[in-house]
Amino acid sequence: MRFSPSGDKLAFVDHATLGDDHGFVDVIDLQGNRKALAQEYSSVQGLVWTPDGSEIWFPAAMASEPRSPRGVDLRGRQRTPLSTPARPRLHDISKDQDVLLTVDKLRDQQLLDDIPQRETGTSAHFHTKPHRPFRAMVERC
Repeated sequence: MRFSPSGDKLAFVDHATLGDDHGFVDVIDLQGNRKALAQEYSSVQGLVWTPDGSEIWFPAAMASEPRSPRGVDLRGRQRTPLSTPARPRLHDISKDQDVLLTVDKLRDQQLLDDIPQRETGTSAHFHTKPHRPFRAMVERC
């Protein structure tokens, strides 16, 4: 659960069953208006807001596919900013658009190979929005 950068909305993952990571990504405003932003995923864990508050990112999967980072805006439009066979966990996105993520298994080479921009050590560059690069810090687990 995370407050938006402006502090006027709260995004959260709605897990209907205790101990099960099936869930929905929802947002609620300060007046109590709740909105489901994404369909039910077979696995969804954690979420973060982009620095400008226009999108919520979360690692999620449908059926038997691996979890991968997904983004959804407040209108419910979804995209996949990074497609990877690894199982990333998103922890935070800084104001400078640095993305802190970890990978559950030691498969970060495959993760980095899928990124369309350049690599530098354990940092990888890809885009939060078209023409706006950011750096993902990949921690080897």
